Amino acid sequence: MNHYDYLTEILQYPHPDDHRELFEREPYTFKNREVKPIAFYLPQYHSIPENDQWWGKGFTEWTNVTKATPQFTGHYQPHLPGELGYYNLLNDNILERQVELAKKYAVYGFCFHFYMFDNRKRILEQPLDKFLNNKSLQFPFCLCYANENWTRRWDGSDRDILLQQSYGPDFARDLAQELKKYLLDERYIRIDNKPLVIIYRLDLLPDWQTFATRFRQICLETGIGEIYLCSVLFPGAVNAIEFGFDDNIEFPLHQTVHENITKTQEIISDQYQGTVISYPRIVRTEIAKALPFPRFRGVMPNWDNEARKPGKGFTTHGSTPSLYQAWLQHCCNRTLTERPENKRFVFINAWNEWAEGAHLEPDRRYGYAYLEATLQAIEHQQDRVDISKIDFNDHNNQKVAARRTGSFPDLSYMQVYWYNDNATEENSIKQYFTNDKQSHFSFDISDIQNFDYLRLDIADFANEADVRRVQLTDDKGNLYSLAPCWTNSSHREGCSYTFLHQDPSIVFYLKDLQLSGLKRLDVEASISVISNAEVWNVALEIIGNQNKGILDLTQQKKEMEQSYSWRITRPLRKLVAALARIGIIRKR
Repeated sequence: MNHYDYLTEILQYPHPDDHRELFEREPYTFKNREVKPIAFYLPQYHSIPENDQWWGKGFTEWTNVTKATPQFTGHYQPHLPGELGYYNLLNDNILERQVELAKKYAVYGFCFHFYMFDNRKRILEQPLDKFLNNKSLQFPFCLCYANENWTRRWDGSDRDILLQQSYGPDFARDLAQELKKYLLDERYIRIDNKPLVIIYRLDLLPDWQTFATRFRQICLETGIGEIYLCSVLFPGAVNAIEFGFDDNIEFPLHQTVHENITKTQEIISDQYQGTVISYPRIVRTEIAKALPFPRFRGVMPNWDNEARKPGKGFTTHGSTPSLYQAWLQHCCNRTLTERPENKRFVFINAWNEWAEGAHLEPDRRYGYAYLEATLQAIEHQQDRVDISKIDFNDHNNQKVAARRTGSFPDLSYMQVYWYNDNATEENSIKQYFTNDKQSHFSFDISDIQNFDYLRLDIADFANEADVRRVQLTDDKGNLYSLAPCWTNSSHREGCSYTFLHQDPSIVFYLKDLQLSGLKRLDVEASISVISNAEVWNVALEIIGNQNKGILDLTQQKKEMEQSYSWRITRPLRKLVAALARIGIIRKR
């Protein structure tokens, strides 16, 4: 792929892992003893006088984000926002929608970065205060004191300092006074009824033990009460508990094992001086590591600060929603055994670090896929991650065989079954003959009522299907978007399915919806043929089998049972077995 085609793909077309928010879902309800993820939150998405002076009128984080360009083939830049757009955090409805998305996708709370410098100078406090004053936002939060100097180089070093924190004699009291109104809020995250206070750079404090003792005493004197004091594990950081802190917090990319893969990339510019490291290697080593001392575990969906350091960025390459999900699920599963119930949190870097390529918020490339992966990891945190079954190959940097081959098979169709009380209504079978140019399918279902399940047969041949929308309409014009409860796909990511067999099916559960007066079923999907010659190529990518030969259906079945869609419907396995017994789902 040449560079022009690649840039066009980045700017125009979704990644195969793209996931669209196809249906309404209720906020996730955390159960007793479950691990709760907290996402770090950057408030630099509104203009302030200081940034106007330093970087130009109207500067926000988006200014950096939008100027980034790819530096090597396969480099995901720029990161362009999805539904929220280039938002201003001071505008109405942005914080509300962020909270709504976080709740729906099992993010328990936000950890806002908090900025204070010499003489109690605060910046970027307006979004936090807007959140604090809006009591309708019933969402847990905590604060991380970002105690680096504010510099022109975006790295917190002592060069070109714009705002300084010199830790004078009144520093600890000033910090407590500025934190007080937040820590006393009823939504603030507490451990043992103590507000959780996080220090980002312990190594910058002049005397760690003295600070911890003095700060605790001042919090008592100022009416805050006892606090739960934590330190982020920065590169080279030690166990903060030994210096009077209560706990440690992981903050990837810090303290992760890096595999430099810069030399293996096809670099676009001969001026490039950046570094590329392997995200799959990070996930592999993080899952396998042992902890030398206690901490809250942490994960990141990705990392790339190319937007802040053009041509000199530090880039993790090869992130996918499934790898991120495996990492987060592992952290949750280990936390269940490592931590007492009142300390079961994991931290995600980050909710919206767009200029560092670390964001859960939907983007144009992946849609809601990383949010969906977060939800799936939390829902399945009881399930231990089997590292031997994770694909650590960097598929973002591999050439994948074309899926479309020749003409669409004649008389191809999409087919719908309705069944009720475990019995198929034969007269309900409806077919829609299609071709490769078809993307919208509409079925008249006014003659069918009282059904429990819908089975959608995508086609009658091996294919890749991007099922963007499945929607019912009743006689009053109400719309009901459906989400699948089971599929016999060989692989699924978001709303994209790969079927390596001749009867692709997706099942939807409708009984609890108690629908009536239905008129129409609409399906939006694009379908690409996988010919017999290409089934082997796809199997190489998905199954990872390096031995040439005929596709082994036994291996295919095994892979299906390990697939994303199969694993997320584990609680419905009894339903699947029942459907197989009565012939609704054909055994392969």
